[in-house]
Amino acid sequence: MIPITKTEDKHNCGYDRDLFESRHLKEEALANHEARRGDLLLQVRHIFIRHLLEHGQVTADDIRSKFEIPKGVNANFLGSVPTPFTRGLIIKRNGYVESVRREAHARVVSLWRLINREKAEQWLLNNPLPETSAASGEVSE
Repeated sequence: MIPITKTEDKHNCGYDRDLFESRHLKEEALANHEARRGDLLLQVRHIFIRHLLEHGQVTADDIRSKFEIPKGVNANFLGSVPTPFTRGLIIKRNGYVESVRREAHARVVSLWRLINREKAEQWLLNNPLPETSAASGEVSE
């Protein structure tokens, strides 16, 4: 649990979080998503990059319209999708927009902009999707 302490600073609404601890928890969550949902993350990242290459920008709404989250899977893993692209200097947050998905109730989502087309194309080449058998749907190794 993140320690929260009351402070007298009116600019942070009276609460101060331990930034180091928060970042550590974020890194743990990202690693957990990679370990538990790596196969889904790869699929969604392909959709993400292909959309960027075609349109130059992308939001979570764009991805959610092209990818159905399997039953029993929490959508929180989608927050890990942009991570390797921000760290690889392929994309940059270009602000925020309100979600148009009804169930999102107009909450704000990041608007990501492609900043390095060559790196994005290289990422696709370096991270191919596994081939699936059309008859069985099984992934070949």
